Amino acid sequence: MLALEDRKVQVLRVVELAVEVDRRLGARLSGEVQPEFQAETVDWIKQLLISELLKVELLGITRSTEAVPDLLRAIQNSDSSIRWSTATALGQIGGQESVQALLTASKDSAYFVRLAAVSALGTIGSSAASKALLKVLEGAADNDVHLRAAYELGSLGNNIGIQTLSEALNRQEKSVVQRAILNLKLLNSKVSNLVLLKALHHPKYYVCRLAVQALGETGNGAWISDLLQVLEHEDSRSSEIISLDESVIFALGKIGNNKAIAALLRLAKHSSFIIRSKVLEVFGNLHCKLAVPTLREALKDEDAVIRRIAATSLGKIDDSLAVPDLIKALDDPEVCVSAARVIGELRSKEAVPKLLKLLKDENHHTRQAASDALGEIGGGKAIKELLKLLKHPTFQTQQIAAKTLGLIGDKTAIQGLSEALEKQEKLIVAKTLELTAKEQIRETTEDLEELEGVAADLAVALMRLNCCIGTLLLTQKLENLTSHGALWGYFSFDLPMDLAIEAAVPLLLKALEHQSIEIRCRAASVLNSSLHKTKKFSVVLLPIIRKALQSLDELVSTNAMSILCRIEHKEAIEEILKNLEHSNLLVQIQAASVLVKLDNRSAVPILLEGLKSEDVFVRSNSALALANSTSEEVVSALSFLLADQDFKAQNEVIRALEKIGNPKALATLCELETKSYDYEVVMAIAAIQNRCKFYNYEIWQEATQDAALKMQDGGRSLQLPSVDLLVKIDQTTQQIDRRTQQMAAEPKYDFSDANFHAPVNFGDNPTGDFIGTQNNYATDPEVQSAIADLRTLLTQLQTQHPQVNTEIEALAILDAEFTEIKQSNRWNLATLRKQLLNPERHLQATKAALGEVAKHYLEESVWAKAGLTYLDKLSEDPNYGA
Repeated sequence: MLALEDRKVQVLRVVELAVEVDRRLGARLSGEVQPEFQAETVDWIKQLLISELLKVELLGITRSTEAVPDLLRAIQNSDSSIRWSTATALGQIGGQESVQALLTASKDSAYFVRLAAVSALGTIGSSAASKALLKVLEGAADNDVHLRAAYELGSLGNNIGIQTLSEALNRQEKSVVQRAILNLKLLNSKVSNLVLLKALHHPKYYVCRLAVQALGETGNGAWISDLLQVLEHEDSRSSEIISLDESVIFALGKIGNNKAIAALLRLAKHSSFIIRSKVLEVFGNLHCKLAVPTLREALKDEDAVIRRIAATSLGKIDDSLAVPDLIKALDDPEVCVSAARVIGELRSKEAVPKLLKLLKDENHHTRQAASDALGEIGGGKAIKELLKLLKHPTFQTQQIAAKTLGLIGDKTAIQGLSEALEKQEKLIVAKTLELTAKEQIRETTEDLEELEGVAADLAVALMRLNCCIGTLLLTQKLENLTSHGALWGYFSFDLPMDLAIEAAVPLLLKALEHQSIEIRCRAASVLNSSLHKTKKFSVVLLPIIRKALQSLDELVSTNAMSILCRIEHKEAIEEILKNLEHSNLLVQIQAASVLVKLDNRSAVPILLEGLKSEDVFVRSNSALALANSTSEEVVSALSFLLADQDFKAQNEVIRALEKIGNPKALATLCELETKSYDYEVVMAIAAIQNRCKFYNYEIWQEATQDAALKMQDGGRSLQLPSVDLLVKIDQTTQQIDRRTQQMAAEPKYDFSDANFHAPVNFGDNPTGDFIGTQNNYATDPEVQSAIADLRTLLTQLQTQHPQVNTEIEALAILDAEFTEIKQSNRWNLATLRKQLLNPERHLQATKAALGEVAKHYLEESVWAKAGLTYLDKLSEDPNYGA
């Protein structure tokens, strides 16, 4: 837009104001003006008192040849980071001088400067840049620069670059081959893909494999027949051939279209075991229902591994049609474990009889899989049979039956479990008395260990069913429990998350007082894991949590606080408040983090103090917690901390401000960027500007305050419009001004003394090519009268047409109404016709009307929207008026 303007005073004033608003915006506009003005506008960028690194970036943003001399000096700077940034900037500007400087920089002592220079030549893309890239190819300082130059040439359509990448596939260094394949994949052109296809038949298998992977990642089904040809080789069990075959199968899976699936279905019958097994595995990963018949057939394969893979893949696909075949597979000793797991996921009750039978299997893994499956399926029949197994002669079967009953969670099993536990305890007493009589009480016998193990599993099952009998027994045994026992014995259970756990309170309380730190930590961990995926809470648990918080063990106290942090309960919040003064700083931070989310300001000072900690973990957690706050107090405090150059958590604070997205931080971040260029700061500024849809917070504040003062209507103070509405108004006025700049009619306005008194808005992306405009409401009495007429008219129409609920309907009625007004001499709307519908006046009057209409209709009714749309169209076309 500025490139069309030939009035120097206005142009310079606009750029000057833009620089004041935002340095990057000013830099961009300084290079958008006509060439004869750029020496002066770019010089303003050069004179900014900012870091050299930032200045180089801004000069690149100008894309002006006026910036080249300074950049040519900067590319010789002793600081390699400045040279790197300068190379990028020269790439944005281009020109013969830039090309020559970048060619020299391609031999820089710093590796990343060399790469930046080559990339910049590719960005320029001129014939001179292409020639320079060819010279880089001839004398590249290292392989990476050589390959990057080849890639840039290839991206410019120069086949010499692609030929160079093709030749690199014959190099000995695997890293060079990998980089060449990657570049060919990124180019993804007809010529580069032909090179990859040719590489499928390379004499080195690892080159073939890399080419296969690259073609698969393109997702293009055109390569399927070429990939299948790779599998046509003499049978070999070498690791390279196996790896190549696997790559082909996974590449077909990545392509994943119907043609690829059809090819995989054919390969499922391949003679090669490796190919068949990998195909069946891919079917599961793709959740491919078309493969279910093939997988069901594979359950009958003579190879046990194939059968196991088929069962696992069927579980991933989750197709009930496979259940009968999976139930049959339970009879297969080689597959029953995989089949049982899948059946449990499918919750097939038809499998219960066979699963119960597997509980007696000699193989531990088989019993475990059957138990887990029954725990998922449940049902009265299973419980009845499991209670019978509690009397089985082998200890292992008794234990697995007890565990399964606990997992099923049906309270009808309590009586049977209690009776079994009572019987077991009598056996333990009898065995202990026997050992005492033989004076072997200090010795541990295998029988006693097994008896104790069964009793523990019975007790745990009862506790899971919220029965206090099991809890009491485990509490008694806990007194003599060792650290080893905590990990492998009575206390090695995890309470289920979907069942009541109040019965475990006495046990956990006792465990938190145990002399062993392993047991104390285990108790906190058990409670933590039991609430990991649920907010289920009972006040009965508070004594445990309080006791855990009093522990001197950091792991125990932090575990307890993390539990409280996940509980939505009034008493839990009260407990969190108490721990803002906990002796452990990390516990304080955890507590404060929750309270900040609840907008509790009392937690803010603790988190701010946490930012000063020597512990990076504490600092990070503090910043993360503060990022959840939107209060002005937090933003101000974080901005203040950034002013301290010795502040340890600077990067954490910058990321927190970026996440909060409050524009109040923009001034501080911009000032920080001026002192020391930091990529984190740059990203934070850009993120906030994009989110808020304006560059400068101070200007926005001035605009909204000014708008508030102008919204006094007959002594009645109106509510300020929403930010979104102001943005909409501003976007509309941008369209008006773009049209204004194209009009040759006089008068041309002089902005030499102008100031921005409106939000400088840039649509969805503040880095765009245009700037916002002033929303100065007209003070002309006749214009104000026309606006009042317009508001009256919209109010009348809204009353007369209550059935209208879309903007399109309202716009049609408005258009008819305005057409009548243009042709009418009705005195009460004469001012409206003269000011708003007159082509000589509408540019000024429409601006005022847009704002006033929006303010009057604060809820953005369909009539207000239609009015804004009509005026917007009117201002786009000067002939649209009366």
